[in-house]
Amino acid sequence: MPSEAHGHEGGAGEEQLAALAIFTLAMLLVATLMIGHLLARRGVGWIGEAGVALLLGAAVGALVWAVPFIDVRGTFGSTVFFSKSFFLLAILPPIIFEAGWSMNVDRFFANCGAIACMAVAGTLISTAAIGLLVWAAGAAGLCTALPLLETLLFGSIISATDPVSVLAVFQRLGANQDLFALVLGESLLNDAVAMVLFRSLSTFLAVPATAGAVARAVALFIGVFVGSMALGAGVAFATAAIVRTRYFRSEHAPLESSLVTLFAWGSYMLADGLHLSGIVSILFCGLTAAHYVRPNMTQRGQDRVGSSFKLLASLAETSVFLFIGASLFLDPQGLDFSAATLLPFLLVCFVAMAASRAANVWPCLALTNYLRLPRDRVPQSHRFMLWWAGLRGAMAFAISLEAAEAVPEGRGRLMLSATYFVIAATVLANGGLCTHLLERLGLREEQKGAPLLSKHAQVELSPPGSPGAAIPAARIGEGDALLENAWQDTTATAAGPISLLPTLSPAAAGKPAGNVLTRSVQKLRQANSSGGMLSKLNKLDQRWLGPLFLAPGAQADAHGHHAAGDIDSTELAGLGSGAAGSTPAAASGQAGSANLNEVHRLLQP
Repeated sequence: MPSEAHGHEGGAGEEQLAALAIFTLAMLLVATLMIGHLLARRGVGWIGEAGVALLLGAAVGALVWAVPFIDVRGTFGSTVFFSKSFFLLAILPPIIFEAGWSMNVDRFFANCGAIACMAVAGTLISTAAIGLLVWAAGAAGLCTALPLLETLLFGSIISATDPVSVLAVFQRLGANQDLFALVLGESLLNDAVAMVLFRSLSTFLAVPATAGAVARAVALFIGVFVGSMALGAGVAFATAAIVRTRYFRSEHAPLESSLVTLFAWGSYMLADGLHLSGIVSILFCGLTAAHYVRPNMTQRGQDRVGSSFKLLASLAETSVFLFIGASLFLDPQGLDFSAATLLPFLLVCFVAMAASRAANVWPCLALTNYLRLPRDRVPQSHRFMLWWAGLRGAMAFAISLEAAEAVPEGRGRLMLSATYFVIAATVLANGGLCTHLLERLGLREEQKGAPLLSKHAQVELSPPGSPGAAIPAARIGEGDALLENAWQDTTATAAGPISLLPTLSPAAAGKPAGNVLTRSVQKLRQANSSGGMLSKLNKLDQRWLGPLFLAPGAQADAHGHHAAGDIDSTELAGLGSGAAGSTPAAASGQAGSANLNEVHRLLQP
């Protein structure tokens, strides 16, 4: 029988076997989506679609491995097996672009300091912590001993977090938008940091780690990130300039949306071809395109691009875990270690992961909170959720496949085998408990997308310079009870449109600081409270980028969407609609009183 199977896998038989493998994957996707929907309808929160896909993929992989007449290294097995190149070039781009295209840009840039700190500095801390702990455990004889460089490589692998499973829960339950932005932004940038860090460290496998080599690696690391961001934003701006002309619109073909899709995919491929980070490039392409390309498009084109990438991203996210589950049994490089070797190594890994994640989240957010006013700080409940939501997934698996080939003497295969179980444990255990923790910590929102507020927060609704009125804000959850977060809004005046950036009141500013260091910190806090990077981007947008890349009729739409993103609530979004067609002065006079009364009603505890 095996010889017949090998004969059939030659020539034309390979096409049929590949078709059967793809059909099997398609049916597994169907089963995963149906089971996931059924579980959600029945209120089962301990497992999501990612967990279902992982288990189904593992079941099929075990079946294929057990059937004697199927060659697991032949066409069928290699099609079902996780391919690193296919993942990086075909599956990952739509996931990342859709995340940038649909992300609440205001919330992302309002939290960009915390996101960048956790994604860059936090990943470096996590890598060092895991590497040192695993190296020390090996030196103490608690697990397989590895050189320090190799443990650092392993640390960079399992420091790559995956947002797919936990964000599906967040979206279904309507989690707080600031928490959503923190988890998503950190996960996306963290994946890119982990990949670049692994490749930078792996160069020392062949080159001694001299001071010059380390300096070059650091410069390469920074250059890759800056170059990738610039490339992604540049492609988006070029797309906006083309779409702005409205010349490439067709009544008979989806030309406009096709151009946007191809430019988006091209930003990833160009960055990857230039040895930059395709993840960072397409993420910033999506963020920039959402603000400068989308308003220039027809409504049909906007809907087509959004729905197409949403569909591709959903299928890609689910298929990733099917591939990982199947590869558990079909990977020729994995699971070739005895339990006596693998179990101690795994126990050390889990302890190191928990400790390194804590060393990432709490110090980084403590620094972020120190540079924020009390009302703008990340609550303790959010910090705990960020620690718990550090799932490992497709990126960690893709890097571990690279490590299995790069690290000699079988130690790379040990890293790959450990990564399998790390992914399974975090997706099933951490992802499964996210629903319970969101409920327990009170991190669901009654108005999905409302700004971050604690139950003791206050909202100022007075124009600048007037006494104003302070009213209690909505109770977001018991988990924020000890925190002092608030947002301050100012109502529209005759001088201009509504401002939704946090503003510093005299009471919040406190007394002037007595020394230079304290005054510097106070200035940073004031800058953050008045909008920080979001305020600077608003000014840059209104003065230069908007007029340059947005069509005249699209500028108002883009700025209106940008401002509304701070509220992002179905009920609150309609408060200014009555004045949509009037002048700012008329809108303020006609709707101001009604708006104030309506906000009072919505924010009553």
